[in-house]
Amino acid sequence: MKRLSLLAICGACLLALSPAAGRDVTFISTSDPHYRHTDHKAGNHNELNAASIDEMNRITEVEWPAKLGGGPIAKPRGVLCIGDLVDDGDHMEKGRNITEEQWKHYATDFGVDGTDARLKFPTFEAWGNHCGPPVGK
Repeated sequence: MKRLSLLAICGACLLALSPAAGRDVTFISTSDPHYRHTDHKAGNHNELNAASIDEMNRITEVEWPAKLGGGPIAKPRGVLCIGDLVDDGDHMEKGRNITEEQWKHYATDFGVDGTDARLKFPTFEAWGNHCGPPVGK
């Protein structure tokens, strides 16, 4: 009888038990939260972002529409945040680092691994034009 290595056996078990064994992948995609500093005068972006995250956290309590096959929505493997995480990626105001404040709001809501913030799923973020210095700087 042929002997299998421990690595091959563990790999086969992981593939069999892993959600990755199938082709279905559940994830959430969002973009442009434009977090603002605490005393920003225009809009309530931060509060709307918090409400959106609360909805994302409840996604497994929702079912797919019947025309898409119905059934519960699986736990997402993560949330892709496609850019413009903050509103001003290179901004100082009266000696105050506004970008740092905006980033703290983003990090408090989105976090990284699904255990360190309001969002209960890992986050994968991308760069947007508001995230960094303007062209030429």
